[in-house]
Amino acid sequence: MEASPLLLLVSLTLLLATFLQAKAVPSLQDQAGALLAWKATLQSHPAQLQSWSRGNNTSTRPCSWYGIKCRKHQVSHQEVITGISLRGLRLRGDLDALNFTALETLTSVQLSHNKLTGRIPPSIVSLKELRFLLLRRNQIRGPLSPALASLTKLQYLMLQQNELFGEIPRQIGELEGLVKLNLSANHLSGPIPGELGYLNKLSMLDFSSNNLTGPIPRNLGNLTRLTILYLSGNYLSGYLPRELGYHVNLKDLDLSKNILIGSIPNSFGSLINVNVLALWHNQFSDNIPRELGYLVNLKELYLNMNKLNGSIPSTFGNLTKLTIFYLHDNKISQYLPRELGYLVNLRKCIYGIIHFPGVFLGN
Repeated sequence: MEASPLLLLVSLTLLLATFLQAKAVPSLQDQAGALLAWKATLQSHPAQLQSWSRGNNTSTRPCSWYGIKCRKHQVSHQEVITGISLRGLRLRGDLDALNFTALETLTSVQLSHNKLTGRIPPSIVSLKELRFLLLRRNQIRGPLSPALASLTKLQYLMLQQNELFGEIPRQIGELEGLVKLNLSANHLSGPIPGELGYLNKLSMLDFSSNNLTGPIPRNLGNLTRLTILYLSGNYLSGYLPRELGYHVNLKDLDLSKNILIGSIPNSFGSLINVNVLALWHNQFSDNIPRELGYLVNLKELYLNMNKLNGSIPSTFGNLTKLTIFYLHDNKISQYLPRELGYLVNLRKCIYGIIHFPGVFLGN
């Protein structure tokens, strides 16, 4: 039985597409050349990079070089570079000098704890298979490009402790596969984009120690897989969204050193797995919600340096795992409920010079 012309055309089209895709993949030697060209621009050459050389043998394979991982490409079936891991080598040089276009098969880039400068290269958007971008603790400058949203397979985006500035692009909210997002200790400004609420796979979000302003978006309440949320050390203002109380998997929540106002939401009593709750150095007022006494896994509670009033709820006697409790610099009543005597694990508690049966609340 003869194949129909249409079937033949479809088969030839698929075959041609596969051929073109395989042909487009850079060769291993081209990728090695890109790495060697970057190495030549570095101001320091640690001993680990001595293996980065073709030597006298032109067949030297980059897959045996320090910090380089390879595997066979799924389409071309040729060996390609998929990983660079050069953490903590004190590399000095410009990240922009690395030709990522020739390394488009990378799935992991680990260059943390170096002294790399320059911007995040525009060519990085060529890495369509990239899952891990780890550039922590360098001297990388410039704004974050909205084009990073084209890295649709990205799971870890760790850019903390650099010199990034400008606003966080709202397009980051399109990276639906993100599990960890850390932009802390930079110079980022402007608001937290509400679009980040679409990143429903996030387990860690850290924007601490920047210059962010505006309110905390209510959409962050959608991130129910979060275990760590750090927004401390910014200039965030407005009321605390009650939606943050939906984070039932949250273990660490740090919103300290901002200018947040109003009441602490009663919904925070639903954070049943939280170990650390840091709300200090804000402008929270009104009473301490009695619902905080339901956080039976709480180990550290920081409510100091606010404008809280009223008294300590008797429900705090349930917090038997509490080891640290700071409440100073508020307007709390001197009355202490007898239930605080149940806090047998309390080690540090600053409230005032007050003795109470079972506990010492002193400086």
